[in-house]
Amino acid sequence: MTAPACQPLPPTPVRHAALWGLGAIGTLLAARILPRLRPGETFRVIADSGRIARYRRTPPTFNGIPLRPDYADPARPDPAAPPADLILVAVKTGALPAAHDALLPFVGPGTLILPLCNGLSAHDRLATDFGEARTLHGLVFCNSAMRSGRDVVQSGTLTVRLGPPSLARAAADWLNACNIPAEIPPDMRSALWRKFILNVALNQAEAATGLAHGPLLASPDAMRLLHDLADEATAVAAAEGIPDAPRLAREALDALSLLSPDGKTSMLQDVETGRPPEVEAFAGEVVARAARHGIPVPANQRILDRFRTGA
Repeated sequence: MTAPACQPLPPTPVRHAALWGLGAIGTLLAARILPRLRPGETFRVIADSGRIARYRRTPPTFNGIPLRPDYADPARPDPAAPPADLILVAVKTGALPAAHDALLPFVGPGTLILPLCNGLSAHDRLATDFGEARTLHGLVFCNSAMRSGRDVVQSGTLTVRLGPPSLARAAADWLNACNIPAEIPPDMRSALWRKFILNVALNQAEAATGLAHGPLLASPDAMRLLHDLADEATAVAAAEGIPDAPRLAREALDALSLLSPDGKTSMLQDVETGRPPEVEAFAGEVVARAARHGIPVPANQRILDRFRTGA
């Protein structure tokens, strides 16, 4: 079964939205969306029956407040429910191969899909399943969201960036109305690479050293690793034709000064709790793209080898 063809532009205003992925970012988004829903709007969290049962038995919390959204099981879709106008995808990148079966029951002719995942490949994977005409580019910038089980704590800023402009306006308007600041940058590809360079450097340096933000920034050895990882990703960005890649890297690393000393990246939190870290989305992407250009990336290769083997 394939997704219905996307309707001609412009997209319709968003009234019915769904979220796939109730981890730290998904919980943060749901906590902002639920209080801001207007009459006639709907919001569903897509999950399998086992997860739904667990969520209902022990609701996820955001800053101590339980969240009780409507849930939707793709194996048992409600035939009376309207298709989603917008589906937010906030799963770990390793879950993306399951996107077709998870999302298809909620896709209609006007549905847009917004990936808010780490790495660079989420758009292409989703576009393969659902078509380029309905698949946006997207990313999230926020202060570290600390997750313990189904409890998420976060304070500070949150911004979503999405594109292209021809597709993204309806989604951006709805996100802004839900207290999720949304921006449509003029060059979405550069925006994605800017965040990617930061993630490759910060997430992986913290996972490799076991250091939270403050101790990492105070450690010369850890910072050397961080800059080696960033420099390699920057070289790959330049080879991929990203304009002024060194400037993007400088802008990305400027964000380090804004970090809360006690904060931790999602990759470090995964390592500490025994969850599989998203190394394929970071080092794996750098190594694969570097190989196409003949660029050595030894720091990222070491990270990839370490976390692929669980060493």
